[in-house]
Amino acid sequence: MSSPAPALPATTTLADRADSALASFLDSYWDPDRQYFTTYSDRRRHPEHAFGPADGLYSDFWWEAQLWDLVMDAYERTGDQAHEELVHAVYDGFAAAYPTFVNDYNDDVGWWAQGSARAYELTGVPRYLDRARELLDSIWEQRDATGGIWWRRSVRDQRNVATNGPAAITAVKVYAATGDTQYLDRAQTLYSWIKSNLQSRGQVYDRLEHGVLVKNNHTYNAGNYIGAATALYGATCDGSYLSDALSAADWVASQPYADGVLPYEGVGDGAGFKPILVRQLHRLAVELGQPQYLPFLRHNAERAWRNRRTSDGLIGPDWNSPAPNGPLQSLTAGAGAALLQIVAL
Repeated sequence: MSSPAPALPATTTLADRADSALASFLDSYWDPDRQYFTTYSDRRRHPEHAFGPADGLYSDFWWEAQLWDLVMDAYERTGDQAHEELVHAVYDGFAAAYPTFVNDYNDDVGWWAQGSARAYELTGVPRYLDRARELLDSIWEQRDATGGIWWRRSVRDQRNVATNGPAAITAVKVYAATGDTQYLDRAQTLYSWIKSNLQSRGQVYDRLEHGVLVKNNHTYNAGNYIGAATALYGATCDGSYLSDALSAADWVASQPYADGVLPYEGVGDGAGFKPILVRQLHRLAVELGQPQYLPFLRHNAERAWRNRRTSDGLIGPDWNSPAPNGPLQSLTAGAGAALLQIVAL
């Protein structure tokens, strides 16, 4: 069981809060022997989520990729050697559980490709660039003749933002690292397909399924689109990409959220959607000189921090409500911890 959350002074800095949120998360979920995050904070198997290594004791394929991003958020924020070592440890633990880094879902594979490309940017370790390129090449072969990468390898029924957006971002990163223009071409091809098929006036829809547009507005749809647009703007200096990113960001910021807080999207996979949007909005604000989004992000962080559990410092799936009692899923708590890392960058 986790230990009580560390006491903090009444007035805390963003860095204090980020440090505390990360410490609480690691104390509750990180297994240094397995080099892997557990699925639940009580470190027990739960039949409702019996996925991942050891019959679901440890987090599943996609979740672990998102938690790796959380660790990289912390390392990017602090530059601390311990956090860099944790970046390597998460990768090693996942490689032991899934040596090929491949499953049936191209979006899952794509998240590990994007994470590997980010790890290379942060650490310069060649194995991460090699992995990113290998995985990206494998999912690039899974695209449809009319455009867009299929979500799954075994059943070709849908193409979505969650598969194609991260692939476009990864392709830009691989291009930046290698100078190989085929990857920039791939990124532009994937982005054009998303923009033409899954976006309207800044609103980013979820997928084409059996040729029909499904208009779910998951928060990470906009995050993936903004991330791909800003990556391409950075690579090409083409202002149309920045305009696209701002259009999507403005759409997000204009929605009538309760108390101005990003919406509750459930537990399970949905609990991990918001930090993907937060990460890309923050980069747009800080790296591309668009600070108008910072108050919105900091307001969300303030609410999430205020609603954390006092017993162990974990943040729940609804940033606008007190975290529930009982075992919390790692993807849920990791989302709030990531938010605190990102706004403190």
